Amino acid sequence: MNPLSVFCLYMGILLLACTPARADVGALNELAGMDTERFRWAEPQAAHVYGVPIHWREFSSSAALFSTAQKLAGHGDRFQRVIAYNNSVLLTGIRADWHWLAEIQQRAGGAHGRVSILQISPKKLEHLLQKRSGQAFPWLSKSARLRFSQESEVDGRRVMQQVYGASLSAGDFTAYLQRHLRSSGWQHEAQMAWWPRAEVWRRASSSLLVASLPMGPDSAVFLQHIE
Repeated sequence: MNPLSVFCLYMGILLLACTPARADVGALNELAGMDTERFRWAEPQAAHVYGVPIHWREFSSSAALFSTAQKLAGHGDRFQRVIAYNNSVLLTGIRADWHWLAEIQQRAGGAHGRVSILQISPKKLEHLLQKRSGQAFPWLSKSARLRFSQESEVDGRRVMQQVYGASLSAGDFTAYLQRHLRSSGWQHEAQMAWWPRAEVWRRASSSLLVASLPMGPDSAVFLQHIE
């Protein structure tokens, strides 16, 4: 796996783990009414990756690992396969155009885990993949190519996070972005101490985090836009 793919994979995992969003997840909410004496469910969360919706809910259970897995597996319309490994159980299945995944792990006093659903409509996925080369930011270099995109809503604000690759060095790409951000009315606010290549920009109520990373003679850039 090349460095850019590793970077995109890392950022994707990080973003999905850290960015909650409001969503209508009626099917997941049905599970929250199951065995309320032993199960406790967190609030539903959601995100979009390349426009594909992903919804999930975390839970804890006072029941043992396999009893917890058995209870969830009773929903055969959602889960059709079981995989057990290293004190963990995975349940997977297909319902309509959604892939269901339950990740269950053993812990002291019971079990905990997460149930997630991913939309897998073939026509929609094909359409989204064909559009993924598009750019959300007009001030980006035309040489930039979209590698990862995720959109969600946090506290009522739209958050877009993307990773681009470019056939420019990290320094040249950063200089290009700085010139075009300033000409678009963005104000440089701060340099991130924890990441020397990261900068924060603001325009009115919008904020933008820009972080570049060298990839040999080329570069990758991570953008987080909050509006």
